[in-house]
Amino acid sequence: MPLDGHRGGAGGKAWGLVIEAASPELRALLKLPETPCSTLPSTGHEGLLKGRPDDWHFTVSRDKQRIIGPILATKRGSTERAAAFRAVAAKPHKFGDGWTQFSERTLRDWVKAHEERGPAALVPAARSDRGVTRVRLAREWHRNCGLPEDVQGEIAERVERIARGLIVKRRSDREVRRLCSIELARLTEEAGANLPKARTQRLCRLSLHWSRRFAEMKPVRDFLGDHKRYSDEHEFRVQRSLTRVPMDVLFGDVHHVDISIADAMRSQFSDLRQAGKHAEEQELVSMRVSIIGWMDGSSHYLWATPVILGPGQGITQQDVAQSLFNVVTCPHGGIPREIVIDNGGEFGAIGEAIARFAALSEFSGLGVVKSRPYSPEGKGRLEGAFGILEHRFLSALPGYIAGDRMKSPTKSKGKPVDPYPHGAERLVEDILLAVAQYNGTAQDGQLAGLSPKEMLEAKATATGWSARVADADTFDLIFSREIRRDVRKGGVTIDNVGYSGAVLAFLTGEKQVPFLVPSRDPNGPILHLKADEAGRGLVVHRLYPETFGLNDREGARRKGEVVKLQNTEMKRRMATADLTVDVQALLSAGANLGPVSVNPPEQWTLSTLDKAGVIGGAITEEDAAAAEDARDRANINELLAFAGQMSRGASGGNR
Repeated sequence: MPLDGHRGGAGGKAWGLVIEAASPELRALLKLPETPCSTLPSTGHEGLLKGRPDDWHFTVSRDKQRIIGPILATKRGSTERAAAFRAVAAKPHKFGDGWTQFSERTLRDWVKAHEERGPAALVPAARSDRGVTRVRLAREWHRNCGLPEDVQGEIAERVERIARGLIVKRRSDREVRRLCSIELARLTEEAGANLPKARTQRLCRLSLHWSRRFAEMKPVRDFLGDHKRYSDEHEFRVQRSLTRVPMDVLFGDVHHVDISIADAMRSQFSDLRQAGKHAEEQELVSMRVSIIGWMDGSSHYLWATPVILGPGQGITQQDVAQSLFNVVTCPHGGIPREIVIDNGGEFGAIGEAIARFAALSEFSGLGVVKSRPYSPEGKGRLEGAFGILEHRFLSALPGYIAGDRMKSPTKSKGKPVDPYPHGAERLVEDILLAVAQYNGTAQDGQLAGLSPKEMLEAKATATGWSARVADADTFDLIFSREIRRDVRKGGVTIDNVGYSGAVLAFLTGEKQVPFLVPSRDPNGPILHLKADEAGRGLVVHRLYPETFGLNDREGARRKGEVVKLQNTEMKRRMATADLTVDVQALLSAGANLGPVSVNPPEQWTLSTLDKAGVIGGAITEEDAAAAEDARDRANINELLAFAGQMSRGASGGNR
C-alpha cells in the first residue's frame, strides 16, 4: 500500500507491506511469526504496578538522565562515547541533595537500561508493601536479634498480649514499655539469641508509638479494677463547555443586595425585626440580603435562595445546605455529579462547606449517588452566566451592589447607593422573579438562541436524563460535616446535646471518634459510619438525643440493653489480653534484688572516755563494791597526806 507523506521509488511513491495481509510463504521468507502480533501492549491485570512511585523516584530518574546526557549524545561504540564515559565518571555530580561521583560501571548500567527500555528504566522501583505494618516490636530487634521469623512472630504475639495485660493491671505507658522491654529481652535470650546482655537490652527497647497501640485496653482496666471510673467515663448513661447531560456540573455563587432598616423593622418576621432594631441601635442605614445561587452546567439554568442577614451575620453551612437541598429535591434538578464553586471573594465563606460536601460524597458502598470531588474548573463560565443575571435582571433592583461588598456602587460621587425601598418580603419576590426571567430569556453563544429552561428541556430529551432526586436521609448522609468526639459514659456530646446509640457500646473509651452532623438539620440525629463484621462495606448508624423522665421505666430498660452490650465488648477485649500476667514477677525481673557488693570496709578503733564503765564488759556487784571501797580509801589517804603536811611538830622548849 502507498505510504502518505513519503516519496521515492517508481513514480515518486513509497510503498509499505501490510504484514497482516502477507501470505504464509512471504512470512516464512521474511522470518515473521505465523500469527500477527498486536502492536499494543497488554492491558491485563498482570501488568499492575506493585507500588506507586513517589516524587523522589522521578527526581532520581531526572538526575540520572541529566548525568548520562553527554554520553547519550555520542554514538554507541564510538571512541567519543568511551571518552564521554571517562569524563563523566571523573567528576562529582549533583544527585539529590548532595554531590556524588559515580563509577564508569554504574554509568554504563544506566546508559544500557535507558537505551533498552527508555527513561522509565531509570526510575527506582517503588515499595510494594506501602501502608502495611512491617514492625511489630522494634525495628532494630527484628533486624539484629538473629531469630527465625516464626520465632519472632511468637515472641511478638506474647509481648503484645503482655502489654495488654499490663494496661489492664493499671500500669502506665512508660511502665508498659519498660516491663515489656525487659520481658522481650528475656524471651529473646530463652529463644537462643547469642548476643551480649547490653546489646540485647538496647535491641529490645520499645517505643512510645508501640505502647500506644494498646490504648483500647484502658477501658478494660477500669472495667476490672475501678468501677467508679468506668461508670463515670465509659458506662452508658440515659440522655466548562456545556455538559452533555444535565446536572453533570453544578456551579455555585453568592450575591448581595441591601434593604432599609425601616422596612426591616416593619417585617412580619420577628428575627428580621430584631435584627433591624439592633442595626438601628448601631446607627446603620441598611441591611444585606444574600442570594445563594446554583447553576446547571448543561443549560445555565439557575436556582436561587435569598437569605436575610442581620448586622454581623453571614452565610452559614446550614444556609448552604438548605439552599442545596432545594436543588437536589427539585424534579428538574437532583444530585449533581460535580460541584464547582468560585473559591474567591464572597463565595470563600462557603467554599469550605462545599469542599467538605464533595469529599463526603466519595464514600463507596453506601447505595447513594456519588459526586466527584470539588474542582475549580469552569470559573469563567460561572462568572459569565452570573454576569448575565446581574446586568440584565438583578441590576434592575434598587440597592443591588453586585457580588463584591467592598466595592459598593455610588449614585453620585461621595454618595452611596440607595437601599432597596420595598421591604424584605417584596425583595424576596423580586429576586425570585429576576431568576425566573433569566431562566426564561433566550441567550446567544452556547445556548444558541435558547433560554436556559429550553436548553435544559432539550438536553433532558436528547440524553434521556431524569433527575436523581435525593430524599432527606440520603442528603443528610452526603452533605454533613465531620466532628470528632470522645465516647464517654456510652454517649457523645455535641454542642451540649447528648447522643446515644447501640453502636457506641462497641466504641467504649474510644478517643476522637468521627461523627457526621447533617448540615441541613444540625439539631437532628447525627451519623456514624462503621464497617460491618463481614467487611462488605460501611453501615450507617443514627444516634439520637435521648432523655427519659425520672419515673420512666423505658430509661431503665434502655440502660440495661446498652450496659449488656458494653459488657460483651469488654469480654471481647479481655480475650485479646493475657490477664494472668504476673506483674510482681516482671517487676522483680527488672530489678536487681541481690546483696550489695562493695569493697571490704576499713577497721576503725573506738577512742573515747568510758565514764559509765561499760566498754570493758559487765562486772559483778561484789567487784563493784570493792572498787568503790578502794576509791574511797584512796581519797581518804590523799586527804590524810595533805593534812599531815599542814601540821607543825613540837619543840623541846615549847612543851
